[in-house]
Amino acid sequence: MMISEGGSRTSAAVLTIHALGLDKKNKAKNLVQLTYLFIFVMILGILLCGITHIAMTYQYSGTIDGLRTPVSDWGAGRIDPVNNDLKLLFRGAWNPDFHDKYLHLFFGIFLGIILQIACLLSPSWPFHPVGLLIANSWFLGVSWLSIFIGWILKVLILNYAGAQGYRIARPIFLGLIIGEVFAAIIWAIVPLIHIYFLGGDPAEVGRIIIIPQ
Repeated sequence: MMISEGGSRTSAAVLTIHALGLDKKNKAKNLVQLTYLFIFVMILGILLCGITHIAMTYQYSGTIDGLRTPVSDWGAGRIDPVNNDLKLLFRGAWNPDFHDKYLHLFFGIFLGIILQIACLLSPSWPFHPVGLLIANSWFLGVSWLSIFIGWILKVLILNYAGAQGYRIARPIFLGLIIGEVFAAIIWAIVPLIHIYFLGGDPAEVGRIIIIPQ
């Protein structure tokens, strides 16, 4: 799950490429240096998060307030579907697929290629292949309204204000994205300050979620 949809909906590599492309006037040498910096930050983040995850999971059976057992119940729950499928297989109750997987796979590849070609040939083509990839997914279920609002605002700005209006409005929306990221960072630091510097009770610090999980 983590190497498919779970790890790709907020891919650090994709976010890094977008960040590097924001400054159109930046020199190639500076972009290479920034790329090395981003790679270092990602590796450091993986190490720190991995150490924290392993330390919490293997040292504590649950949270102090007793509401979460184990501590990383979301991560542990990712293994449950695999265990259930193995139990069905060993009991001889495995349900065969009622569709041709290979036919569906190649049809999806073919349709994705056609949609991509259509996007490249016609700027006014309305259907992007990314819609095919995330259709009927959990992420689309929680983000469709935000995507729709962003799309309708873009259409209205382009239709009534033109390209110049689009360029004027662009920093506003970039500010919203950057503000959301900083809000997530700040509210992740607040529990740390509350516990280690103000002497607060860890059981009283709730989970503050800004970015959809």
